[in-house]
Amino acid sequence: MRRRSSSLRAAMLVAIAVAGLLPLSACAFGAGEPPPSGAHDPEVVAARTSAAVEEQDLLAVVALGEPITTSVQDTCKRGTYSAPWGPYDSYYWACGHVTSRVVSTATADPAQLIADYRAHLADLGCTPDEAAFDMTAEYWQMYGVPGHNANGEVYAVDDLPGGTAVCADGRTVGVAFRSAAGFDTKTFFTYTEGDGETITNESPDLAAIRARAPELVVVLSTSTGYHSVPRKESEPPSTPEPGYCACYSGSKCDCPGG
Repeated sequence: MRRRSSSLRAAMLVAIAVAGLLPLSACAFGAGEPPPSGAHDPEVVAARTSAAVEEQDLLAVVALGEPITTSVQDTCKRGTYSAPWGPYDSYYWACGHVTSRVVSTATADPAQLIADYRAHLADLGCTPDEAAFDMTAEYWQMYGVPGHNANGEVYAVDDLPGGTAVCADGRTVGVAFRSAAGFDTKTFFTYTEGDGETITNESPDLAAIRARAPELVVVLSTSTGYHSVPRKESEPPSTPEPGYCACYSGSKCDCPGG
């Protein structure tokens, strides 16, 4: 079954990474044999291809610089079902595609770069997360400009939180501001092989990023949940609240176990 949803997109994005998949266990799917993921069915392949094109198109429009390197992760994650009280996912499988692109910039001032991307996203008709961009700008002024945080620890552009914006079709784009010299791919492009199917895992070219030093770079990311197989089992009941009991010296104890 093919299904897109903004919730699946959101679950895949904000960290600018793909989470590790759950280890295989006897209760991974619930009772019975699970259905196949359908990851290679023609309609799912078509949905994946469409997602990749849409992500590339969006990042190309959002970018205010030339692309340096691109990272792509595409996985189908197994849902979790653990009776009697969970955890529980409403799907047997959920497939998602993530594109992250590192782009150049001629702007040397992080404050200006933050403001430029915020304004550019708004001009495109996207809705920037005002709180996230405010925080990023304020942190640069409070800690980045003096070069240290309130505890006296070194604070640089690589420590900034970054911002997000919601664009056409509810698609979210993440924006992070970094230095080419201090760039750490582990911060953005993390993928742990686990229980599920890996369709694509293309890492970025760190050498190409470091070659742009001492310039700043911008990381743009977006994701798509393009396919899921809904679970048929009902959701397990919530964990019951423990009952009240009391034990008093010299009297009968009504707690379990006496």
